[in-house]
Amino acid sequence: MLHVGEARISRKNAFNRRSLCGLSEAWKNIQPLLADRNLDNGARIVLANWRGDQPVRRYASWKELAKAIKLELGRRENYFFGQVGENLNIDTVIFRTDVPASSSGWSEPQFFAELGHPGNGRWFDERVSSRALADMLVTDFIKDDPRLLAIVTQGLRRRAEQEYLMMNMVKGAMWDASQVADEFKVGIAVRGTGLLAHMGIESGDPTKAQEFKNKTSKEVDLVLCEEMEWTQLGAVVHYDPRVEWSSHVAETNAEQGRSPMFLAAATKADWEKKKLRIPDRLSKLGPRLKAPSDAALEATFMGRSREYMEEDHEYRKGHYAPYTTLVGPYVRLKVRSDVNMVGDHDLFAFTGAEGKDYGVFIPDTDERVSSAQKALQNKPTFQAQHGGIWYWKPGTGFNVGIKQKIMGAHGPDGDEPLVYIRPGKQVTAAYYTADDRLESVWSNPVWTKWLFKSHSGQLLLNPGAIPGD
Repeated sequence: MLHVGEARISRKNAFNRRSLCGLSEAWKNIQPLLADRNLDNGARIVLANWRGDQPVRRYASWKELAKAIKLELGRRENYFFGQVGENLNIDTVIFRTDVPASSSGWSEPQFFAELGHPGNGRWFDERVSSRALADMLVTDFIKDDPRLLAIVTQGLRRRAEQEYLMMNMVKGAMWDASQVADEFKVGIAVRGTGLLAHMGIESGDPTKAQEFKNKTSKEVDLVLCEEMEWTQLGAVVHYDPRVEWSSHVAETNAEQGRSPMFLAAATKADWEKKKLRIPDRLSKLGPRLKAPSDAALEATFMGRSREYMEEDHEYRKGHYAPYTTLVGPYVRLKVRSDVNMVGDHDLFAFTGAEGKDYGVFIPDTDERVSSAQKALQNKPTFQAQHGGIWYWKPGTGFNVGIKQKIMGAHGPDGDEPLVYIRPGKQVTAAYYTADDRLESVWSNPVWTKWLFKSHSGQLLLNPGAIPGD
């Protein structure tokens, strides 16, 4: 049975009794509050089922009922939902989804075969390895023929770009975004998602929510956090890397109202103490982990400690607490407390669709921006958690610095170009340039840092060498 206010939801209300509300009338009240046509079919089923269920469900208002239905459908209103300000979120976000029965990698093979800039022609025979193409580049027969040299070079370039794109985005999410690009006639620039998160996303794990500022874990965290396990690499973590820290002690202190374990972030002395423990930790992890450099370990040690001190109260007692649960060193959603969060697909910006609009951003006053964003927030594999970073208008100097750092990471001086999806199923790698626009990674011959991230890219840079040597 289902009640809203004083009325019980019934199949019909033929005599217009005040104590009853027919399903059709109930749907008229609920549908506008869902604000997403993609939820309509599922919401109708939930409403009908709840009306006939044995448990009695009571809600004070239609808004409360609509929110409960969204949760049942795997959508939630996050902390910033409808909240006016720099972090406004315009729609619900996915926290639970069904794992696809089959991969788009199998169902859409031509789409993935055509990834990369069309200016670099694909090598005609996929059975030929990138190593073989690189060997061709250093043979006199190929080097002396400009036409053949161009064909082989383009084939290796295309493979390098394809490998980079596949490393930075889940296949299903890439297909989701290409459909949205076609539907709303926009280009979509996306920040790469680390490989460690791909398996979690494809398994239906929730992606990192907008509320959580903590970074996803990497190999260096496995060394610094002794409570972490191999199987949880890629999860969003919250820990202090100091020797004395324990998730159990931190939780007990919070529950009993005691002072936190530390009064300030870690110091150089804390790092020197931690260094003495690292050899033993590395021996326990075994040879499959390549030991990070001391510089990388120290930088992450200091960064994680600052992050912990800044966010710990917010997660345990502050304004994120209603949405958060801490399980060991992992940050989890209260509505999915049984599983870790993994890295999300971060929107960067939207661009125009015409050829002349390649890489030219469109303002958020253009209705296509909000429409495409909402669609991506409701795509089951993409699971966008918030709007594009380019549209963010930070209100503090600290946040201005964060935005500049994030956007700068995707410039030509770095090795993290964006995944750029355009209408017509075109997917390329593109840098964010000083001209406040996107340009293909092939636009400038000196833009080569990103090539070191892929097998074919390394071969392209040094055809005579074996990658990894």
